[in-house]
Amino acid sequence: MSQRKKSGNQSRDILKVPVHTRWGTLELWATDRGLVRLKFVTGRHSRSRDRKGLKPQRPGPQIKHAENAIKKYFSGKPISFGSLKIDWQDKTAFERHVLHKLSEIGYGHVRTYRDLAGRAGAPKAARAVGSVMRKNPLPIILPCHRVIRSDGSLGGYSGGLKLKKRLLDLEKRVSARRCK
Repeated sequence: MSQRKKSGNQSRDILKVPVHTRWGTLELWATDRGLVRLKFVTGRHSRSRDRKGLKPQRPGPQIKHAENAIKKYFSGKPISFGSLKIDWQDKTAFERHVLHKLSEIGYGHVRTYRDLAGRAGAPKAARAVGSVMRKNPLPIILPCHRVIRSDGSLGGYSGGLKLKKRLLDLEKRVSARRCK
């Protein structure tokens, strides 16, 4: 389905595609520039209120590739989302830089907010990094669940701490199986 959205002085078409996984339904949003949002949808099927006036549209190869990658991830296959195109136009330079560094955290690994801030060239900006994580539009793809507090506690997660723990446990189990 497609919808026209205003972004700054530009309007753009946004395609919304439901992605059904063993963990539930997610909604993937994309423009012609790349992915813009991934969100968990409650209920059996995606029925967001903001769908009024959307027209069915066939997803292109890029969104199909993203959909397949997400399904593989949730089925327990270690996957990198690095080949997916992302539309960064609504992000500040700092947000883009932090999210790029976030995308470099490998499957089954964790980093602290402080470590990520250092990797982004702002070692004293752990709180600012936390704010970027809180607004992360593409959880799983940009793996903010892999970022924890310096004391080893989970910190926060937009999907809730229970989901963050499940995601980390999934990656830990899959990584342990691969090492055997």
